[in-house]
Amino acid sequence: MERVTFHGEFVNVDGIELDVVHGRRQPRNVPVYIGATGDQMMEMTGEIAEGVVLNYCVPPEYNIKALELLEKGAVKAGRHMEDLDRPQLVVCSVDNDHDRAIDTTRELLTQYLAQQPHIAKASGVAPEVVTQIQSILGWPATHEQIQAANTWCRKT
Repeated sequence: MERVTFHGEFVNVDGIELDVVHGRRQPRNVPVYIGATGDQMMEMTGEIAEGVVLNYCVPPEYNIKALELLEKGAVKAGRHMEDLDRPQLVVCSVDNDHDRAIDTTRELLTQYLAQQPHIAKASGVAPEVVTQIQSILGWPATHEQIQAANTWCRKT
């Protein structure tokens, strides 16, 4: 809640402050949640953050390892796992037609693997699969491209 001047490599600001339109101007304790994926970041999150937002589209094995790394980081900082909030993103595909719900999920996963290669890596997806999907999809991906990539995935 102070005026700040900062000159860094990429950001330069002079005399800025938060524009609090409604509410109190007193400092607040804002919890820090980190959306970590990689091993080092997950461990550091256990050390410094109040919580982690665990990824979706990952296998159970990924979560087991992530929780181990979080605990390792928490222990380094003299904390316990109970000190960390650990919500997980969950994707649902809901439709009265079962097959359509599954197809929608496949399309989402295909696009997600191409656009979030760090999640694909964390999930154990072979890099050549990601590269092939990326070669089919544009940015932003069209529905036709997603279907073509999904068809390729189903064949392999």
